[in-house]
Amino acid sequence: MKDIKQYILNEIANRRLSKDDGKELLLSLDKTEDRDIAIIGIACEYSNCKNKYEFFENIEKGINCLRTFDPTRVDYLAPINDNPQILKFFSGGETQMLSSSFKSGYIDNVDKFDAKFFGIPPREAEYMDPIQRKYLEVSMEALEDAGYGGEKIRNTNTGVYVGRDNTCPTFYRYLVQDDPMIYTGTWEGILASRISYIYNLRGPAMVMDTACSSGLVALHTAIHAIRNKECSMAMAGGIALGSAPQRSGADSDDVLANVQATQNEVRSFDKDSSGTIFGEGVGVVVLKPLKDALRDRDHIYAVVKGSAINNDGASNGITAPNPEAQMEVYVKAWEDAKIDPATIDYIEAHGTGTKLGDPIEIKSLANAFEQYTDKKQFCGIGTVKTNIGHTVAASGVAGLLKVVHCMNDKKLYGNINFSIPNPHIDFISGPLYMVDSTRDWVKDGKRRAAVSAFGFSGTNAHVVLEEYVHPVRDMEENPQLFTISAKTNTALQNTINAYTDFFKHTNDLNLNDICYTANEGRGQYEYRVALFVNSKEELIEKLAYITDNGLETNDELGIIYGSNKVISDKKEKVGVGEITSTMKRELTDRNDEIINLLVKGRTEKNLLLELADNYVKGATINWSIYYADLDVLKVSLPPYQFDRTLYWGEERDVTVESSVVAGKKIDDYYLDKLLLSSVNQDVYSAVFSPERYWFVDEHKIFGKNMIPGAAYPDMFRHVARMYYGDVPLEFREMIFYTPLITGEGEREAQVIVQKETDYLKIMVVSADDPYTENPEWITHVESRVYVNQDAEPKALDVSGLENSMHKESISFKFSEKAVGFGERWNNVRELYTDDEHILGTMELDEALHDDFKESDIHAAMLDMAINAFGSFSLKNALYLPFVYKSIKYYKPIRGKILSYATKVGENRQTHTYNYLITDENGEVCLEITEYTMKKINRVEDVIGSKNVFNAVRWVNNISDIKKGHLLDGNILLFKDELGKFEKIATRFRNVERKVYEVSFGTEYKKLDEFSYEIDGTEESYLQLMHDLSGKNINYFMHLSSMTKCQTEETMEQVEYNNVRGLNSMFLMVKALLNSKISKNPTIFCFVQNADDVSGKDTVIYPQNNAIGGVLKAVYHEYPNVVSKYADIDDSVDINQIIDVLLGFEDTKRLAVRDGNYYEEQLAKFSMSELSEEEIVYRQDGAYVITGGTGGMGSVFAKYIGTNGNINICLLGTKAIDLNDASNEKVQLINELEEMGNNVSYYSADAGNYEQMKKVFDSIHETYGNINAVFHCAGIPGNGYIINKDQSVFQSVITPKREGTWIIDKLTENDDMQLLYLASSMTTVIGAPGNSDYCAANLYLDSFAKSRVVKGKKTISLNWPGWSEVGMATGEDLDVNMGLFAPVSNQKALLILEEAIKKNIVHAVPGEINVVSAIKMGLAGILNVSAKIKHLMDLEEKKMQRESAGNAQLSTNDITIDGKNEGNYSVTEITLGKIFGMVLGINNIDIYDHISDLGADSIIITQIYKVIDQQYKGMIDISDIFLYNSVAELAEYIDKKMTKDETDDLDAVAEKLLTGEFGIEDIV
Repeated sequence: MKDIKQYILNEIANRRLSKDDGKELLLSLDKTEDRDIAIIGIACEYSNCKNKYEFFENIEKGINCLRTFDPTRVDYLAPINDNPQILKFFSGGETQMLSSSFKSGYIDNVDKFDAKFFGIPPREAEYMDPIQRKYLEVSMEALEDAGYGGEKIRNTNTGVYVGRDNTCPTFYRYLVQDDPMIYTGTWEGILASRISYIYNLRGPAMVMDTACSSGLVALHTAIHAIRNKECSMAMAGGIALGSAPQRSGADSDDVLANVQATQNEVRSFDKDSSGTIFGEGVGVVVLKPLKDALRDRDHIYAVVKGSAINNDGASNGITAPNPEAQMEVYVKAWEDAKIDPATIDYIEAHGTGTKLGDPIEIKSLANAFEQYTDKKQFCGIGTVKTNIGHTVAASGVAGLLKVVHCMNDKKLYGNINFSIPNPHIDFISGPLYMVDSTRDWVKDGKRRAAVSAFGFSGTNAHVVLEEYVHPVRDMEENPQLFTISAKTNTALQNTINAYTDFFKHTNDLNLNDICYTANEGRGQYEYRVALFVNSKEELIEKLAYITDNGLETNDELGIIYGSNKVISDKKEKVGVGEITSTMKRELTDRNDEIINLLVKGRTEKNLLLELADNYVKGATINWSIYYADLDVLKVSLPPYQFDRTLYWGEERDVTVESSVVAGKKIDDYYLDKLLLSSVNQDVYSAVFSPERYWFVDEHKIFGKNMIPGAAYPDMFRHVARMYYGDVPLEFREMIFYTPLITGEGEREAQVIVQKETDYLKIMVVSADDPYTENPEWITHVESRVYVNQDAEPKALDVSGLENSMHKESISFKFSEKAVGFGERWNNVRELYTDDEHILGTMELDEALHDDFKESDIHAAMLDMAINAFGSFSLKNALYLPFVYKSIKYYKPIRGKILSYATKVGENRQTHTYNYLITDENGEVCLEITEYTMKKINRVEDVIGSKNVFNAVRWVNNISDIKKGHLLDGNILLFKDELGKFEKIATRFRNVERKVYEVSFGTEYKKLDEFSYEIDGTEESYLQLMHDLSGKNINYFMHLSSMTKCQTEETMEQVEYNNVRGLNSMFLMVKALLNSKISKNPTIFCFVQNADDVSGKDTVIYPQNNAIGGVLKAVYHEYPNVVSKYADIDDSVDINQIIDVLLGFEDTKRLAVRDGNYYEEQLAKFSMSELSEEEIVYRQDGAYVITGGTGGMGSVFAKYIGTNGNINICLLGTKAIDLNDASNEKVQLINELEEMGNNVSYYSADAGNYEQMKKVFDSIHETYGNINAVFHCAGIPGNGYIINKDQSVFQSVITPKREGTWIIDKLTENDDMQLLYLASSMTTVIGAPGNSDYCAANLYLDSFAKSRVVKGKKTISLNWPGWSEVGMATGEDLDVNMGLFAPVSNQKALLILEEAIKKNIVHAVPGEINVVSAIKMGLAGILNVSAKIKHLMDLEEKKMQRESAGNAQLSTNDITIDGKNEGNYSVTEITLGKIFGMVLGINNIDIYDHISDLGADSIIITQIYKVIDQQYKGMIDISDIFLYNSVAELAEYIDKKMTKDETDDLDAVAEKLLTGEFGIEDIV
């Protein structure tokens, strides 16, 4: 590049090139240079290799690394293997997951981890998924390999991009007992963020799943993020790790069986290939702009020139490869790399070894090359999968690492397991040749290669690499210090051993670079060794000496060893190796002096030895100053050797209990127990499941297992036989109401028998929760059963009928989407028809004749005899049973029967037949009169809506109104503008309470002793709390949201109400917490008409509903703060409401309408009374989506776009270059336009009125009407109130609060079909750190209702987490741990569609997550329906059984350290035991910082709750952050206790002096 620039400059100087043209060329060169990305660090762990060195060695030696599953890992699968039902759920069959002779790629030590290195408490480490642990360790190795170990990476703008295929999880959360730590430990999204959290990295952190291409897609995403300046450096990689052993394709029956090998090897591109073998692995690379890597003296493995990703689109099948798409991704990557493809020497192929995939890949590559060159066999091809198997998400990274190694070794290593090419691959006449043996990689210029990965998802990735040529340097070796440190003695010894082994194989590094990398590029931990060396050979000798003789100081050899621990200056007991903070500072200052002397040219040995001695004692060495001006480069050295120990949670108890209640057991095929018996009625319990009954297992409609209608006659015969004996029967008016669906699990039903005079009325009913107080019963089928007195009809003339009718060909398909039947339904043998009749023969395979032991009326044979034949001429429709007028039973159905059908009626919806069912001789078994089947028009008609909606509604069921009274303390009153405050002030002043009033003005003022004015700024609230300190204020009453302009018509009114409402509550709470004006404050929040409480409210002020979001967060964040919330109307007596609130549960919210009291209740949303209304998407006008290129917005855009020819307007916060095809937002727009839509993109801040008006004006001008707005804009909240900046709070509120108001205002003249508002389930009970997010979404919920009151269609859905996109995935939160089950993109669209059709104004989609509900204390925060309460009670009992007997860390096991024995205070001992119990640590140094013990915010919250039980109200959670060691916190608590006792004595003395107390009172 330098030569090219010089050439251009010479051409300009010689006037052969104009200045403008030359400038343009130089700029383009700089731009090209900026695009190059250097790989500066690598690390991996694959089968049969623990690190990159072993990985490279296996490739060099051509080793097949596949092996059998470690039997010790099978033991961990006991919770699944030992329970047949759970085993079937996870594995799809009954075969236990055991080790076998089939080989695959498995990595070692999945149950071990070095928790101490990462500062993670043992208890938390136990409940971290092995995937998180493995990826964390390998990522750290990659950082160390890059020379950014220790603190070098901390606080940098580094991104973390992880590819992970979630198809094969570890099941870890199902293998171990439940624990709060398992939430963060198994969150899929936190995989990347945990790294960011540990090192405080500020770049993006993303986990992506595109199946097999995930790792390379992560790399591509990281590359583009660096180029787009989203991060300055990035870690990218992939991981594949499971729990169960792989099976061969021959043994597998799952969807992947057709691509899995049947032999113990992968034979990519070979004639004898039988498929691929999936395996485990993890690989990580560290990336950086090439120019930055050169500047920072990084070790450069190779240069990424370009990359591309795309998707197969509509190929031959969703998992089938698309050769055209593959060819396109190659070309895109080559163009991105700006290279001539003919210069590519080698392709590391996807090469899975499948018969179909390999030839397609070769063909697409050949086609791509042929667009640029006609050269033959110039490019080699191979794949590392033949060595390690297909490691799915980690496979692309494995291929990249192989290429990097080949480039550095200048060799192409041969593909193993290759003999004869796949006959469908033509290597001879194409551009590719098979690298079947190792050869030198000879090249005049820089070596180039590319790597491919194609996902089962259809997402393809291709990356182009170029060799980096390291400069040749002639270095003079100088006396040096070489340092290594670790967090344990074992890790230090093992790291030195790794260096010793490393130098046995490496001899091309110079001493200066080695010492620079080891000293500057690694951490400075507790266990340390420093070596004084004069040459590389001396260094190698001394490392070998330590390997042979162990760690100890040897002054003669210049080896200095020691360990240190920095302790508080206050600590009394100083142990061996401990160093106080002051001592460390003094030694570090001395080291700085020595470094300055060395920089100035002093190289005396004694200075270096003194530096080493101080270092080993615990001082820090600032190596960056020492090496600043030296000619040194980072080199690849062995990384930290982890001191792994076993970490595996307690094994989960997975005993499954029957749901049948106690009762008399019944010896019957269908019935289990008699639940109730009376004179007129008996009730039986029957449990149906696919596992128990073949007729459920083999009968699916629309994918759901259900009892066939044809099973009920036999069931009812069994029941009737208990009453009538074995006699002929008649079933009259057998009516089918609702299918009884079991799904894949169990469904308990009740069979009700009403005993009438001459018949039995039998009904089958069920309920979701039959044993709750008020279950919702569903009737499935009913019939009257009589004794059949009729004589058997005469036999059919079978041969005569056959001769008179036309024989039909038979073709019944039961694998369709609508109907899925098993082998028993394959019983039709012959079929004859005429104009009015059908005659058929059914015969059950002899192997299935055991069915007749239990069944007299075989369900499958009867079903085919009536339904299959009855619908023979109705091939384009699905019909199900509706009613039998009569079924007369004469004798059992056996192996072969005939069915003779006569059509008696039909209309558009129904068809009716009479049937005679006979044995093979024509003798009648069943006589069926007027059997009617009904046409199924919608899936919902059969299986009901698959969508579940819940809702929080205000219910008027508060039966016992209790009143309370204020305890000790004065009142701070934020005044309203309606005068309600005056009644409160007067009341409490009359009983000698001091009431301090606050009003709003233009500046902060103290008006008088009891009156203050604030200007709404945070400073004014802090000043207010400061001025009121010591006034004994314990009650904070907030009424200021009740203004005179609560109907918001202008932005000025919006802002006015914000200042007095939501912002005021937030700033008041924050100032209250920070000032500590009250130990146990009580907050009263009064709002007016905030929600539709009665169900018929006509006045709703949504801005007031938002205020409650702050208090919902307060409950979770600050247990010492009591909050009282009341939504009132004009009818109330405010003082009466105060009394009611004081007697009301602290955690629950109150509302009053027309004198009636309401509380919130969570219940399942009733859909029965909702009518449907189709929304027809118009081709004129526009559909606007805010946040339109975000996760949710893009999904909705594609959903709307499927209608075609729609005008779609996407709104985002940032402008985009519509010509940048690599931009995902542009790709979305292109995709929508390819659907036939007209798409426009606008940039605007949703909460900025002027920007939004400009956009909406433009939309109106272009498209006329705005048909609907889907308001998806928003950002998630994060951070406790006490530390949350107001600007952060407002940034979360504005897009939703102001944004919604603005949208409504700007569309008020449009003919709107819909305003959709994207709300969140956070509103149900709030969440810690989400005061702003909860508030913003509460506003949306009320706004939707307020708009509906005006006759405008509006929907606000309180979404649970989206498992594929959305804020939860972006923030790396585990959507599975929320209060409601997560939804996929497809599920979300079905929910949205139903919500729109049924006009569901406000609801929470998704099933409630009962375990999470219990852990969150849902029933204590919110009233729940009887159904939900029942589910929680059952689950809680189960959890209690599971936890009973689990070994816990005893307080007797925890030792306290830091002081001499006998000098600990009681509080220090108590807190030390609490810290140890929660953290799972058996030794607590009372001077250790809590963060050094590994506590994060979740753990600190748990510690606080336990401390608060012991020292009620003494501290709040912020004190633990402030007094952050046991010693400091104990000192603070002791001082508070002493002060409280003194205050009590002073109060008694004062009352004694004033005569209020007498001596007898004191006594």
